[in-house]
Amino acid sequence: MISRIEKLICVGFLFIGVSTQINAQENIQSNNINLENIREESKVILSDSTCQYGYVGIGISYAAGDASFGRPEPMISALYGRIFTKEHGLELALHYLAGRIFNSGLLLNGVGTMAVQTSWTVDATWVYKVQEGILKNFSFGIGSSLRNSTAIITSLESLVNGSNSTHIFANYYNNWALGGNAKLEYQLLVNEHTECIARLQYHQFALPFIGFTHEYSDWGRASASIGAFLRVRL
Repeated sequence: MISRIEKLICVGFLFIGVSTQINAQENIQSNNINLENIREESKVILSDSTCQYGYVGIGISYAAGDASFGRPEPMISALYGRIFTKEHGLELALHYLAGRIFNSGLLLNGVGTMAVQTSWTVDATWVYKVQEGILKNFSFGIGSSLRNSTAIITSLESLVNGSNSTHIFANYYNNWALGGNAKLEYQLLVNEHTECIARLQYHQFALPFIGFTHEYSDWGRASASIGAFLRVRL
């Protein structure tokens, strides 16, 4: 016969064994939950880190404005940018635009004009990228600009009142002006590191703070362009 003491000892060991098993299962479940939390946090950190990257780019546009005497001319652009979040980034851009006019009116009315102008523009633009909806692949940008413009405008006047002499008048302009820019672009992802961009740009400038302007077109001190860009992530 088993004594009461022996029964109590057996019951005690059984209780200890069951309690130990329950605690072990609870610890395993707790560790699994902690592991899942760590994995989720790691995914969030990885997702945030992949949203932060730099890029360089180059593009060509057709631009029309005062810097091209109102005529559409090719504009070459170089880009460098930094994306901080999924929605926001900062871009620096350098644009080169040249314009020229050759007026052969010398034989018609005694006056002919030849003009050449070049401009360099630096942009700093804050960019917002749409994340959902029908505009998901579009980005909008607004920022400030600085432009240096150089122009040489030459007039040839033939004195037709009985004289065969021709007078040449040349005016040289160089100025610096501050302004703003606005951009709208559509992004097409080619692969993990490369994007093709279609972009509309608009620049508006104030009166020069250094030098003088010639106001030789109906555009005032503004330009608009449309172009294609290739952008590579660093």
